[in-house]
Amino acid sequence: MSIDPEAEELNGAAEPEGAPTDLSTWDFERLRAFTEARHGRELEGVRLVAQARARRRDQPRRDRLRWAALALLANDRLPGDTVWDRARKAHHDFTLRTWIIDDPGATATAATTAEGVGPGTDGTDGTDGTEGAHELWNPELLAEDTLAALTLDPEEARTLAARWRELPVERIGELRRHKNLTAHTAALVAHLRPGPARDRLAAWSEARSHLP
Repeated sequence: MSIDPEAEELNGAAEPEGAPTDLSTWDFERLRAFTEARHGRELEGVRLVAQARARRRDQPRRDRLRWAALALLANDRLPGDTVWDRARKAHHDFTLRTWIIDDPGATATAATTAEGVGPGTDGTDGTDGTEGAHELWNPELLAEDTLAALTLDPEEARTLAARWRELPVERIGELRRHKNLTAHTAALVAHLRPGPARDRLAAWSEARSHLP
């Protein structure tokens, strides 16, 4: 995970000569400043480093949430606006948010996270280093984001999947994107209140196993 030291600027100042180019050696504030100043492919390195640190169960929950929020910020700022780029970024977003929600060491219990991680629930001011980041760990909001990213109904997707070999390549790609975009649904459903969103995502959890 290296970057071009000649091209980097943090907070308007160039990195000093001889600065490390291994992102895994950078601290949180340095990586966040770098992320906020860039939109290039090098942000994939930030995403991977921050995600790995968010998954470290030996670290305090507050720190893990800050790293997870940074991973999501880097992911969001990655370039690319094709349907595949958007699906890839959404997949990374949904998967990490679900992992955090589903991990009792990173967030509170399922009953608490159903109301969102906010002031007083995680020992922080509710932002965890990124404005509004506590909303990222609300399973109900993640359910809304997931459903908004899907262009097919689970029943329609399953019907198409039954004859997917006969479909044009563009439609096969659509089905495969939906399979990726719903990879987290089985884990997420366990944290949702009964209702239409939970029912829809439960249907997707079942339907995706039939997609190509």
